[in-house]
Amino acid sequence: MKILYLFKEDDLRSKIRNPNLDACDVIVIAVKYLSTRDDIALQYEVLDKVKNKYNKEIYLLIDRPLEEKDKIAANLYFPLLIKQNYHFLFSDFYYFIKAKEYNALEKMIYYSPTLLLNSYEIETLKQLGLNKFIISKDCEYNGYLNILENRKNCQIGMMCFGYPQLYMSKRKMLSLFLDEHRDIKLNGQKELTLKESSRAQYFKIHEDNYLFYIFSDKIFFPSQALKDFLDRGMEYFFIDSSFINENMPMVELVRKALNGESVQEENFSSYLLNQEIVYGQD
Repeated sequence: MKILYLFKEDDLRSKIRNPNLDACDVIVIAVKYLSTRDDIALQYEVLDKVKNKYNKEIYLLIDRPLEEKDKIAANLYFPLLIKQNYHFLFSDFYYFIKAKEYNALEKMIYYSPTLLLNSYEIETLKQLGLNKFIISKDCEYNGYLNILENRKNCQIGMMCFGYPQLYMSKRKMLSLFLDEHRDIKLNGQKELTLKESSRAQYFKIHEDNYLFYIFSDKIFFPSQALKDFLDRGMEYFFIDSSFINENMPMVELVRKALNGESVQEENFSSYLLNQEIVYGQD
């Protein structure tokens, strides 16, 4: 069992060590030009600094959907990375093809926030040579149990803590909105939310150099379910630390839940258990 924690660029610059990075088993680093999280991503040249500072196993997040023009950066960096001792969380099958060319499919973990919801999909991907998977955040409690009980010769994981990504688009909707409403000034403000007139929730929104995102309004943390999943053989528990202050003991909370200890839940969403829709009640 491994707890994965998403590294943020600020952690590299900070003089204060992030306790979550010391407590996790694996540090996940978004790679510049190859990841959807370009704002927290690191340049290829500084990856070793994190490894040397924390002495942890490193997985690389390379989950950006690739257009033809994006393959320039992918062709430049991925061959350099695949030759090193990293595992990869990927979603675009360009990386599958390249990893197969390097005989390195054992390093690849298929990860998609919205796809991969049943054991048939996993069996299909296994036939291609993959055997490590992070299941979609849209999967329900019983769906996870069925996948774990039906798995054969593969490793399964989940995002167990963080703000679930609800929407992603290459259309820069925030920029388009601001172009239409030039009287609105953000003045450097980064913590932005979106509210629909028909809902009470304020959803987190973000735009980087490539993509526009909408995230859930609450942190997803199904603490009561995690030990069930661990007991049935789940291998990876991924903490997406985006938008969360590093002072929150995320890894400690997840370990407590995995040990079957009680965790206060009023500030978290546990929609796996109560069937609450991830984006709130209509």
